[in-house]
Amino acid sequence: MQQKGSGAGLSRQAEVILLALDLNGRIALVNRNACGVLAWASEEMLGRDWIETAVPLPMRGEARKRLGKLFARKPPEFRVLTKSGGERLIEWRNTLQRDHEGRVIGALSSGTDITARRQADIDKVAAMERLSLATAIAKVGAWGWDLASDKVLQFRMLPGHDQAASTLIDGR
Repeated sequence: MQQKGSGAGLSRQAEVILLALDLNGRIALVNRNACGVLAWASEEMLGRDWIETAVPLPMRGEARKRLGKLFARKPPEFRVLTKSGGERLIEWRNTLQRDHEGRVIGALSSGTDITARRQADIDKVAAMERLSLATAIAKVGAWGWDLASDKVLQFRMLPGHDQAASTLIDGR
């Protein structure tokens, strides 16, 4: 883990993004995984403004508002910008950093790259919509098998409806 200031006890092997920002939104600590996801070297990131460095341009105004409210309530997901201009979706967890008198001096954030998971969710919805349309056009049904629960998922047309409905039936 590369750092500026305190926080040396955090794991170097964390498979999450660990990020600490000071009260001005500058990067005070960043771990190896964050550097890998964002494609920046740690020495390039330390001291930089987080929003200017890693938030897509159209989202920076909103990000500045959220950074100001970070400690009150921050959405768990936010897009970040890689060095090459690509975007990744990160699920964040934030903790306040306080000095010895209890004053807020910054934030420690950990994040997990959920870009692939979110795309898989979108792809699944699109596939279900295509299946629904295909069964409606053909006026047939389809089924699937949920291996985890050993249940058969049956898609059937409902009379008078344009969309397929699904029901679980016992697969044994």
